[in-house]
Amino acid sequence: MLLPYPCPADPANSKAVPWDSFFEPWVAPMAACPQDPEHHAEGDVWTHTKMVCEALVDLPGWQALAPADREVVFASALLHDIAKPVCTASRTGGSASPVTRRAGR
Repeated sequence: MLLPYPCPADPANSKAVPWDSFFEPWVAPMAACPQDPEHHAEGDVWTHTKMVCEALVDLPGWQALAPADREVVFASALLHDIAKPVCTASRTGGSASPVTRRAGR
């Protein structure tokens, strides 16, 4: 089945996510959305999302899931910050997500 996102089909080859060829309309805002360097030194939301997905596919628990379950969990990791570009506010010296603003950081 062709998925609308780059989920590795084979956990034995889990590093085969084609990030460089994955250009969906929602990726550009994530790549352009900075994160507070105090909490996310990796930089933008898209870089963070890729790191989350790459860490996920290294987990033996994820690798042991049935294929359909791997797809659901991978999609959850891929989309966990999808709204951050819309709800991130700029502030002096960085950016803040709504959770960060509510926490007074």
